[in-house]
This record gives sequence, structure tokens and C-alpha cells, in this order.
Amino acid sequence: MPRRIAPRLAAQDGTTSLVVAIVMPVILLLVTTAAQVISWQFAQQAVQQAAASGVEAARVRGGNDADGIRVATDTATRFHSVHDVRATVRYPSTGGVEIDVTASTPAVIPGFSIPIHGSARGPLEPRP
Repeated sequence: MPRRIAPRLAAQDGTTSLVVAIVMPVILLLVTTAAQVISWQFAQQAVQQAAASGVEAARVRGGNDADGIRVATDTATRFHSVHDVRATVRYPSTGGVEIDVTASTPAVIPGFSIPIHGSARGPLEPRP
């Protein structure tokens, strides 16, 4: 004697497939968005640290523009999530030295990258 499915359960045929088809893409989107935000935040901190390191190298007695750019670029490129690093040194009229570092970090979508920027400023050490 075959078992009969309760009428209430028979009305839900295919509901699970529909729920999975709708919910799974949303969950995947949330996970990839979280991964992108974490990657961007890490790269932003790396570029900011690179700018601060460059300022430290450029502001010391005997330091120059080339030292600041080299240290900033080397520091940023140690992080694998940062590429296309460019550093510039400025000496504002208010005194001191300022380094701007621009770079990009890969996006979750292949072929795209997200630009990031960091800058730091510090006073120059007195020259004898």
C-alpha cells in the first residue's frame, strides 16, 4: 500500500529549490562584499603606513626626496594586495615634508582595481 503525502506537504514541492536559488546568491554576494571591504581596508592601511615611513625617511637630517619616495614605495610593495604604487614628495609652504602615496588594490570582479590613497606630513629636522 503506497504512502500518501499529506496535502500540506504536497503544496510545498519545489519550495526548497526556489529558496536555495534566491538565498544562495545573496549569501555569496554578502561574503564577497565582506572580502572586498577587508582587502580594501588592509590595502588602505598599508598605503598609509608607506606614506608615514616615507615621511620619516625624508624628514631626517641627511634625508631627501629620493629617500622618501624609495622607502614609501618599498614599504607599500611589501604588501601583496597593493600594486601600481606611486609616491610624490611635497614641501608645503607651512614647512615640513608631505608624501602622497597612490596605489590600487585588486577588486573581486576580475579586471577591475580600486584606487587607494594615503598621505603623511611631518616637520623637517633642523639642518646644521
